[in-house]
Amino acid sequence: MTADQRRAGFWRRLLSLTTDSIVVFLPFQIIAAVLFALTVGSIQFADGLTFTACKQATQLPENLSPAPPANANSASECRIFFFGAETARRLTVRRVTKEGNTTYIVAQQYMLDKNSNQVNGYSLEWIAILTLIGYLILAKSLKGQTLGDRATKIAVVNTGENFGSPVPLKKLVVRYLILAAPIAPVVLVQGYFLGTSGNSANQLATNGFLMWSLIAAAPAFVLYFICVVQIARKRDPLYDRIAKTAVIRASWGAEIP
Repeated sequence: MTADQRRAGFWRRLLSLTTDSIVVFLPFQIIAAVLFALTVGSIQFADGLTFTACKQATQLPENLSPAPPANANSASECRIFFFGAETARRLTVRRVTKEGNTTYIVAQQYMLDKNSNQVNGYSLEWIAILTLIGYLILAKSLKGQTLGDRATKIAVVNTGENFGSPVPLKKLVVRYLILAAPIAPVVLVQGYFLGTSGNSANQLATNGFLMWSLIAAAPAFVLYFICVVQIARKRDPLYDRIAKTAVIRASWGAEIP
């Protein structure tokens, strides 16, 4: 590997992704703080840079749907804040049992409004995640780098004869589809069980949800572990090899517009 082909390591990639996540999530948190107050808690956002304050719930709201776990013996209400402004509220009801040295937990979570009543609200997390993915793809294809890439001095480039050239949009889409492919079985399995159980913790605890989720996740865990090892050793991970791309240290590499 020559100097102009030096690969970026794990920590640079992680710091770049973290920076881009903050850039994208921050506006959503500000919007959520405003909308949570205006809609009395019907629109929420629980991720990102937050502070969570939890307390034991001594009384549950009436007519919770789906029903709490049978024989539940623990409940907590958590309020999520962004710089003092509330952006989400959650109630978690649990059944905690011990058999010998093993502890079993069955939990059901509910979205609460500003008055601590259950609400069939809307969470902005999925919009934020899709926006992040779109930003990563478009910024890399149009500018060669995201803000996180520029901050950490890395870039995604083509390999082979055109080494160092910016990666076109179509190829970047393929790269991220390859990267996400291992989790597709997990999404399908969990989607099936959640859909057929009505998201009821009582049913999920008895219909093999956990076992099948672990089976579906095992190949993804192995593949991602291999990729992390390859990245840590400054090698191209499997998804980059298939897509014929590489993540290089831009200060060493080709010109990126």
